[in-house]
Amino acid sequence: MITAGYGWKGFRVLWKGKDRMRILGIESSSLVASAALVTDEVLTAEYTVDFKKTHSQTLLPMIEEIVRMLGIDLASIDGIAVAGGPGSFTGLRIGAATAKGLVKREVVRIVTPGTTVDPQALDETKNNYIMCVAYIGDTYGVSVADVTTGEYFVTEIGDSGMLFDEITHLMPSELICNE
Repeated sequence: MITAGYGWKGFRVLWKGKDRMRILGIESSSLVASAALVTDEVLTAEYTVDFKKTHSQTLLPMIEEIVRMLGIDLASIDGIAVAGGPGSFTGLRIGAATAKGLVKREVVRIVTPGTTVDPQALDETKNNYIMCVAYIGDTYGVSVADVTTGEYFVTEIGDSGMLFDEITHLMPSELICNE
């Protein structure tokens, strides 16, 4: 258990499969701002500022100083813990926004209603269709894939009424069409 400064609650870092686990802690709920780094359950650095500046002016420089002093890169931090209150609502928002700004965002996976195969997200009693409609000239080209079964079919439909009947019949999770 680690307790570090005002407003901090002890927390235990449980992590397997890595040499080191680094957690950056941000406390901004009171008049005093704090940032700390915990490495493998050991408080590695703590920076507290009780100065007449807002937390939005002090938190990032404190974090930058911790990273610089320890000679580490922000990318080596495995997680960010932000104090959740009670305290100043504005201070809590600044802490959360600071943490959000530090996180490197990357697209891990794109999931749309028609392409999800996660069993928890699907209704097992229904098919999960993705449909593509291309209107060329006076004909609709229609392709439909059932993501749950792997079935796929293609057809041409010459009438918009028949196209709407097909869409209503299949009720695809996703419909892709040209302009």
